[in-house]
Parts: sequence; structure tokens; C-alpha cells
Amino acid sequence: MNPQRTFVRKVVYVVAIGLLLIPLFLLARPASSGRPGGKLAELREAQGLSEAQIGEIDPTSETMKLSTFGMRGVATAILWQKSADYQKKKDWTGLAATLNQIIRLEPHFISVWKFQSWNMAYNVSAEFDDYRERYRWVIKGIEFLIQGISYNARNPVLHCGVGWDIAQKIGTADEKVQFRKLFKADDEFHNKYRTPSYEERDNWLVGKSWYVKAEKLVQEGESIGNMGENIFYARRPKCQMEFARNIEEDGEYFGEKAGENWALAHAEWTEDFGARPIRTTYRDDNDEIVKIVLNDYTELSQELKIFQDELEALEVGLRDRLLRERWAKLDEDDRNCWRYVASSNTSWSEMKSLAEQLDRLEPGWRDTSVDLVRSQITKQQAAALEVPAALRTSREVPLAEQANRTIGEGAYRAQEAMNIELEDLAREMQGEKRREAFKLVEKAREIERQRRIIGSYRGTINYEEWEFRSRYEQLPVTLTAREYVFKGRQALADGLLPEAQDHFRKGLAAWGELLSRDDCKRLIDDRDTTEDLRKIINSYVSMLEQRDELFPEDFPLAAFYANLAAKDEIEGGMTKAREAGKYAAEAFAKGDTQKAIASYTSSIDAWATTLQTHRALALMINRGVGKEILDTIEGYASALLKDGQTVPPDYALGGFFHLQMTHAPELSEAQKLMAQAGRHVSNSEYPEAQKLLEESMQKWRALLDRYPCLAAEADPFIADGIREAISAYRKVLELRGKEFPEDFLLKDFVEKTEKKA
Repeated sequence: MNPQRTFVRKVVYVVAIGLLLIPLFLLARPASSGRPGGKLAELREAQGLSEAQIGEIDPTSETMKLSTFGMRGVATAILWQKSADYQKKKDWTGLAATLNQIIRLEPHFISVWKFQSWNMAYNVSAEFDDYRERYRWVIKGIEFLIQGISYNARNPVLHCGVGWDIAQKIGTADEKVQFRKLFKADDEFHNKYRTPSYEERDNWLVGKSWYVKAEKLVQEGESIGNMGENIFYARRPKCQMEFARNIEEDGEYFGEKAGENWALAHAEWTEDFGARPIRTTYRDDNDEIVKIVLNDYTELSQELKIFQDELEALEVGLRDRLLRERWAKLDEDDRNCWRYVASSNTSWSEMKSLAEQLDRLEPGWRDTSVDLVRSQITKQQAAALEVPAALRTSREVPLAEQANRTIGEGAYRAQEAMNIELEDLAREMQGEKRREAFKLVEKAREIERQRRIIGSYRGTINYEEWEFRSRYEQLPVTLTAREYVFKGRQALADGLLPEAQDHFRKGLAAWGELLSRDDCKRLIDDRDTTEDLRKIINSYVSMLEQRDELFPEDFPLAAFYANLAAKDEIEGGMTKAREAGKYAAEAFAKGDTQKAIASYTSSIDAWATTLQTHRALALMINRGVGKEILDTIEGYASALLKDGQTVPPDYALGGFFHLQMTHAPELSEAQKLMAQAGRHVSNSEYPEAQKLLEESMQKWRALLDRYPCLAAEADPFIADGIREAISAYRKVLELRGKEFPEDFLLKDFVEKTEKKA
């Protein structure tokens, strides 16, 4: 080869290499404080990758992808089925190996990470009996999802999933007490993922930290897919609320510390989440996505009310006039259906509002008699309606349902005819008032549209309820209530009954004070609060049962508990007991003894069912309800006596009635006097014995006056005790050679006893 040509070629190679170094330099130039760097540096910054992460590229994964020759989807499907087979066979080693192969093939397939982490944390963990082994698989599922983040660092859905599993799976599982303790003590996990401090090892705070990371990614432009923003952004502050609640339940912190955490939760919920613009699925007239702020609901409601008031002020009394006219024009049958339904219906707010207006405009319209709607239904349906719902037979139930359906349709037509919208008011006006009215209607319509959208999104996450809870939980009286109830439960568990009773009384007194506040009245109907108080009162019941005591007459939650028991929809509960008792009393007053006995029996059975599910009622937590039950027993006994019968010994409320007898002061005093008289008889001191027995007769008389049903054997044990007292009195009189007195204090009881014999 020509030496000159070789030299030229070498020069060309050197020049070409030099030219290629220029784009290589532009691509790979490192970033500095004053320069953004080359293209690769920009890509690393955009994707959030460090030099260390670039070095973690998995060669095994890339090799497996190449070896499938473009059939990764098929291979993944086969491995997915294989993992399901391993799970069925409970081959956990094979399952783990197969999952590892799947993620090597599809490291960026988000569904793989989400489903299989959930599968391990929820399904596989449930296969083990030992809670420690279950916890281990929960952590495996969480770490599997964290591993997915290493391949998909910019995906907020995976970060959110980690937060959910740590917060919800560990914090709400059946084994949550054990799981939370294990998680806090899990040094390996917390050291690996750098939990800042021991206090922050709480699962709710760790879960919250992952939600913070997810939110940051979304704010940087990443997508959360199909998840609604209201649900996504609600999770972080709710974790704070759960943390505040759990530190009180666990007894870790009370008072100021707990209050601070509830205050933080309230601030995060209202000032951060509630004030954040949220994207919705709605679009405006320009096809732009509608954004809302949850806190705007209150302000929009106030604005809407202002426009409504301004419109009605244009012609005062117009709404009342229209309502009277529409009421008069109603079809008579529809009007009567509406009257029948609205007279007792309190659940439909629109109907309730109209009813209140008519109370003012057309007083005397209310009527619950079946005669009002008899023309709209068949004779059989009317007869079924006249029977209380609790006492209807299997034949009467469908007849009553058909009747109510027919009546309801008529009532609905009447309701629709009487509804008055703002547009209706505007149409009735004339001239300038009419133009002004329609302007107000248009403004109100737009505000109502925004308000309805916000209301829908608030309702999805129970925004108002959580705002209210995080507000009242930080009140000093609530913090006091939580602290003393916890101490009461601890003392009860330790068998320290006097201390438990003292703590419970202080805690329940604080609850009573809280429920009586005007700004906390709604707690009476709050589901979480009612469940909390149900558990607290049940703990107090356990303490009273061990001390053989009834509730004090001034118990602060007496009305609350009676309301709770009345609302519980249990078959054959308090509603049935009351309806059947009322029906029985009416039948007895009319002289229909057999119907009265049958209805009283139904009422007694229903009360017994109620007492089984609400034990506190048996211990007289509410004296009013207790009197209702005792009155039912009295009515039952009276009906039986009139029919020549006595109360059967196995009637459903026998245990309840005997419990009340054992706490009657007249009984204990009578028994004490009888015991003293017995000692005098043993010593042949008959005058003293007679005097004591006559005093005991006065106590027995007082007991019979208080509970006349004892004469009908409502409590056979007590009735036997009275008979024993009378027998002892007869014996003492015989020993003294005296006649049994004609005006004997318990003469009526003796006569009924002899009649029975």
C-alpha cells in the first residue's frame, strides 16, 4: 500500500474522531452550578435519575426481554397464571420466584406491581394463622410495591399505593393492635427506608409520608390516572386524623399532645385540602375542565340564599299565595294521599318543608287515619294498614306494601304539583320586577350548578363530617372524655372496679357535656360517635354487672342511649315493642282481652329482643324506657288476670323483671324484717316476731302497690316470698292464739292466691 495514502487515511480518521467528539461532548457534558449540562444531563434531571440509579440498570431484566423474541406479553401471561397456581398450592417460595420473573419481564407494567403487592399483603397473608407471619407477608407486599417505585420513580399511583397499604392494611386489619406494635418495632424496615424518628414510626405517619411524596409528583405534572383528585388529596390529612385517634385509643398521649395532633389534622383538612383547586369530571361551556374548591360550598350556599331572599322580596307573600292556590287545585285523592304520608313522614326534607309551610297557611290539615285514603286502596289493603306494622301477618305485609305504594304515588304527584321553584315566582311577576326576577334566577341557577358539583365531591369523601370531627375532637371536653374512658377501661381490665367506676363517670359526664353543646348536637346522629359511645357504655355495663348495680338515675347519656336503641333497625326491636304495646292497650280498653294478650305477648318478645342487643336498658340506663317495659308487663298481667290466668313462668321478660325486683328497696327491707322475725320465733319471742312480720307486711304491700303484676306471678320467686311471709304471720298468730285479721294488709293477694289454688 502506498505510504502516502496510508498517511492521508490516518489523518482522515483522526479528523473524523475529532468531529465525533463534538456531539459526544454536547450530549454527555456534565451539569455545573452555572450550566445545565448536556442532553443526557438534562434527561437525567427531568427523570429524577442519579448516577447511582443509572448504575442499577438490571442486566438480567434486559436479557430476559431479549430472550422472549418480542413475546414478552405471552410470557408474562403464562407466568401470571403460574403464580396463581403456586398461590392455590400454597407454594410461597415458587410464588415469590415467579413474581420476580414477571417484574424482570415487565418492570414498567404498573398493574403487575399494584396487583401482586396487594395480593401478597391481603390474600397471601390471610393464609397464615400466626399474626407475625401474616405481618411478614404484609411487609413483603409493601416492599414489593416499593421495589416497583425503583423502576417507576415518577409514578404517583405507586407511591399512593405504598401509603395506602402501610396506613390502611396495618392500621385497620383485624390484627391492627399487633400489626401496629410490630411495625413500630420493625427496625429493619425503618432503617432501610429511613424513618426519621421513633415517634414517626407509627404506620399512619409513615403512610402519610408516602402520600406527601405522591402529592409532590402530581404537583410536578405527573398523572394519577383515573383516581379522582378529591379522593387522592383526602388521604394525607385523613392519615393525620387516624394517627390522632389512635394515640388516644392506645393511651400513648392525651390532653395537649392529642389536641395538637387533632388541630394539625383539622388544618390539613380545611386549610390545605379544602382550599386546594381540584379537577372534576365536569366541563364548562368552552369544554374546559371545571375546577372546584371544596371550601367554596358554604360561601356559595350563602350567596344562593341571598339571591333567593332578594327575589322573594320583590313581591312579598307571593310564595304563600301560590302554595295556597296549588293546594286548592290539587286532585282531592292526591291531596289526601299527601296528607296521610306527610303527617308522619320526617325523612323527605322537601315534604317536611312543605308540611311546615302548610301548618302556617292551612292549619288542621294533618291526619293519619286510614279513612283518609280508603277510597284509593282495597278493603283488604285498608284492613292491613290499620294493623301496626309490627303485628302484621305474612298475608297482611304485602297488602300493606301495595297500599303504601299506591298512596305514595299519589303523595308524590301532589308534592310535585306543590313544589315552587324560583322560576315559578319570576313568571308570576310583571314589568320591571319580572325582568329583575329572571336576572336573579339566572344568577341563582349558575351558583346552584357550582354548589351542586362541589356538594357532590364533598359528599364522596364525607368532607363535612371529617371537618366536624377534627374540630370537636380537639375540644378540651372531648380530650377529657377520651382520657377518662381509657383509664376506666384499663381499671376494669385490672379488676379495679371502684377506680373504673370513678373514671367512667368522669368520662361519661364529659361526653354528656359535649353532646349538650349547641355546636355538637349533630353528634347524636353521627355514626362513628354512636359506635364509640355504644362500646364505652357496654364497658360501663360490664362494670355495673360485676358490682351488681343499676345505672344512676342522673346518668348523663340516658337520652342518647334510648335514642340509639330506638334507631337500631333490628327485627322485633323497640319500634315493634311500642307499636304492639299501644295496640294491646287499645284492645284491652275495648274489652278484647284475647287480642290484648296476643299483642302484649308480641310486645314483650320484642322488648326481650331489644334488651339482648342493648344490655344497658336492662340496667335502667333510661328510667323512661324502663317504665315503658314495666308498664307492658303490668298490662300483660292485667289482661291475663281478667282472663283468669297468671303470667307464665317462662315469659320473655321474666329475667328483666326479677332484676328490677332484686334492686327494689321494699324487697330488701321486707326480707331483712322477716329474717329478724325468724330469729325471735326461734327464741319463742312471738310478740316481737309478730310486730316485725307486720312491719314486713307493710313493705310487701308497698312492693305490690308499686308492681301489681306480682299478684299475677310476674316474678314467681318474689310471689313465693310473699306467700312465705303470710304463712309465717299465720303461724305466729296461731302460736299466740289470735285470729287472722279481716282487714289483713295483703288480703287481695291472699284471695288471688287462693283463687289460683
